[in-house]
Amino acid sequence: MKFIFLGIILFWTNLNAEITSEEVKFSSLCIEEGSTGFLWRNGKWKQTTFFTKKYLYKKIDSPNQYCKNTKIDKWNIDKKYKTVVFSEGCYEVGEFGEKYRRTEQCEELWYLHPNGNTELNFVRCSGVEFQPNGNFAKSNHHTEFNDFNSIGERVKHRDSLFVSHGKCSRL
Repeated sequence: MKFIFLGIILFWTNLNAEITSEEVKFSSLCIEEGSTGFLWRNGKWKQTTFFTKKYLYKKIDSPNQYCKNTKIDKWNIDKKYKTVVFSEGCYEVGEFGEKYRRTEQCEELWYLHPNGNTELNFVRCSGVEFQPNGNFAKSNHHTEFNDFNSIGERVKHRDSLFVSHGKCSRL
């Protein structure tokens, strides 16, 4: 019984441990708690609430020359406390439960503590920022103003605008 209890504690401690190296591969399930925005209807923006979704972010080894895991920059925020290290990492990104996942190079912001330890603060991928075991925010950064459809007919279309928030948990 002691061994089972010890095993559960060790598993839980490892699951909630900070990510301290860019070598660590991890997965985070991010669940939107709210999503709001605007739809273009009859020539006007209409405020709306969108259905929430779940996303899976998985750090992976570099699959090709276009997606690399690298340390890219370093600068001080506060010399007494932390140095910030920016790196890039390859992630598989997609809606949870869907087969299709795209590979994306994402920015990572790390804290480098005075004792030399590092700690991943957040990851930023195309309109998304998330903490592997914390906050999640997503928005689209543009709207497309299409005046013509694929066969050349004049249309007035605007992409939806949205912002969502939620929480992520490491798997």
